[in-house]
Amino acid sequence: MICARCDQPIRRGQRTLKVPKDSASGAGGDVILHAVLCKKPPTQTYPARSLATGARRLR
Repeated sequence: MICARCDQPIRRGQRTLKVPKDSASGAGGDVILHAVLCKKPPTQTYPARSLATGARRLR
């Protein structure tokens, strides 16, 4: 199983928390989390259009 909060595997014997996720448009499911609060993975906070796209500054 994979933790929905930190995207890390949940090992055998670790305590888990099963949270129901309801959906108005279809069948709901369960989200599995580590019982002990885990650290969220880093997310991109810089704009996607940056130096990587080759955008040049206008003078």
